[in-house]
Amino acid sequence: MIRDFNWKRFKEQLVLVFNDELKSRPLKWYNYLNIIIIAVILLSTVSVFLTTFDISPMVDKINHLVDWFVLIFFTVEVSLRIWAADQIDTAKYGGFKGRIHYCLTFYGLIDFVATYPLWLGVFLPSLFAGGKLLLVLRVLRVVRLFGVFRYMKAFHFLGMALWSKKREMLISMVFITVITVVLSFILYLVEHDSNPEMIGNGWKSIVWAFAKYINDPGMIADMPIMTTAGHIVAFLVGIMGVAFFVVPIGLLTNGLSEIIAKEKEMEKTEENIAKLDKAFARILPKDMKYRTVPAFCSIATIQAKKDMDQKDIIDAVRACKHFRLRNLAGSMSIDDQTDRLVVESFPLNQPYGCLVKRKSTVTIVAPRAVSQAGTGNFAWHLALFGGFNYISREVELNPDVPFDYYNNIDNPDNRKTDSNFGVFLDDLKGLNSKWVIIILATKMEPDMSCHFLYGARKGDASYDDPTITIKDVDTFDAVSHALAECWKKHKVSSTWSAFSRCKNYMGKQIGDTNAFTIRVSYNILLRYPQKMSLALDTAKVLKAQLAAEHPFKEDPTWKDPGYGYHGFDGQ
Repeated sequence: MIRDFNWKRFKEQLVLVFNDELKSRPLKWYNYLNIIIIAVILLSTVSVFLTTFDISPMVDKINHLVDWFVLIFFTVEVSLRIWAADQIDTAKYGGFKGRIHYCLTFYGLIDFVATYPLWLGVFLPSLFAGGKLLLVLRVLRVVRLFGVFRYMKAFHFLGMALWSKKREMLISMVFITVITVVLSFILYLVEHDSNPEMIGNGWKSIVWAFAKYINDPGMIADMPIMTTAGHIVAFLVGIMGVAFFVVPIGLLTNGLSEIIAKEKEMEKTEENIAKLDKAFARILPKDMKYRTVPAFCSIATIQAKKDMDQKDIIDAVRACKHFRLRNLAGSMSIDDQTDRLVVESFPLNQPYGCLVKRKSTVTIVAPRAVSQAGTGNFAWHLALFGGFNYISREVELNPDVPFDYYNNIDNPDNRKTDSNFGVFLDDLKGLNSKWVIIILATKMEPDMSCHFLYGARKGDASYDDPTITIKDVDTFDAVSHALAECWKKHKVSSTWSAFSRCKNYMGKQIGDTNAFTIRVSYNILLRYPQKMSLALDTAKVLKAQLAAEHPFKEDPTWKDPGYGYHGFDGQ
C-alpha cells in the first residue's frame, strides 16, 4: 500500500500548503492549514510568555502539554517542508545539497533552529536544567515568531523594496558616511584645543558625530561644543543626521510604491490570464459528441468577448507559459498572406513542451508545434482519441536562432545548442514505442491533403529503398491505405513520397521502431471545420490497425466542459 501511494502528488499538495500565500479568495483548504500553522506559532509564543510568570501547578501542567504538542507539530511541519523543498524549486533545492541550501535560507534557518535543537532539552534534560542553556531554548522558541512574517505580504513587499533599492541605499549611506567622517575630522581640528577632554582624538570626534545621529542613547556625546566653528560643524552634522534617515526612508518609500504598483499590475495580469484561459473554453463541434480545445483565438474575438484591450492580451500572453502569439499569415497561401494575429494555447508539463504517457505501443509526435500553427492541437487530439502516447515541442529557447527537432535528432552537439533537446530526445526514446507517427504541417497543393513520408527517395511510393523507416511494411501499407480511404470521406487527398532522407531525420534515429510522418495541409489544420472529426476518424483507424488489442473506447471525460488542456485527460 505504501509503495502504491502517490508520493509525488503528496509533495505537490504540500507545496500548496507551504506556498505562504493567504490572499486567495475564496480561501482554499491549504489556506486554512496555513492559518492553523500561524495559530500554533502564536500558541507557542504565549506558552513561552507564561513561563515568565509564577503560575499555578495546573496551568504549568497544561503549558507543559502545549509545549509537547507544539514541538511535535513543528517537527513534523518543518520536516515536511524540507522534504518537499525540491517541488518548490528543483534546481535550487533538489537532492541533499539542495535541502541544505533550503535550510540556510532565511525562513528555512528560522524553522530549523526553532525546532530541532529543542529536542536536546528532551534527550539531555540534565544539561538544560536551569541556567543560560535553558534560556537559550526559550529564546529559540520565541524566534519561531519570525515565521509569521512569511505569511504577511507587507514584509514581503518590504524585503523586495529593500532589494530593489539596495544599490541606491548603499551609495547614499557611503556618501553620508564619508561626509560625516570628513566633518568629524574638521570638528577635531577646530574643537580639540578648546575642548581636549571631549575631542581628545579623531576617533572620539567620529564617535561623537555618529552618536548624535541616534540621539546619543549612551550619553557618549553629552559634552558641549565650545567654539563657533565647532557649532557650525555640529550644525552640519545635525543636517547629515537628518539625511542619514530621510534619504534611506525616501528610497525605501519609493521602492515600496514601485513594488506595490508592480504587484497591482501582476494581479491585473493574473486576472487577464484567467480571462484568456476562459477564452479557450472547450467547444462541442456540430459533427461530434466530444469536446475539444480550440486551436487558437483571434485577438479581435478576445477583445470583444473578454473586454480586454490588445496591450492587456499581449501582457498576459507574455506572462503565461502556456500561451503564445501567432501570426497566421505564414500559414496562408501566397495569394492570401494577410496578417492575422491570434493567441494559441498549448499543453505544457515538460521543459520542452508536453509528454503524456499512456502505456501505448503508438506515440504521436509534434516536433514543430512551436513553429507550425495547429499541428500541436491536431496531434494532441489524435493521441487523446486513440489513447496513444503524446510528445510535443512547444518551447523555443532562442527564437533568434531557430532549432529544428525534426531534422536534428542525432547530432551530439545539438544537446549544447538547445538544453531542452536532450530531454525531449531521451523522453521520446524512453517510450519504447512500436510505432511513432510524426505530425507536421504543409502548404502543399491541393489545399485539402495529407502526405506520407517514411524515408524513401523523393517521389518513390514503393518500399524498395533500404533506408526507409518502416520495419513492418505490410502493416504500414494497410494503415496508409486505410487512412486514405478514411480521409476520402472528408474530401482529403493523400500522397506517398519522401523528403526526409537525411541521416538526422527523426524517424531514422529514435530506435528500432516503425516511424513515419504525416504532413497535414494548413487548410485542414486552420480552416477545416471538421478537423476534429478527421482527427477522431484517423485515431480510430490507427487504433484498429496498430493497437487492435486495445479497441477504441470513448472516455466520459471527453464530454466534460472545461478550459484549455488543463485537467483534460490528466493534463
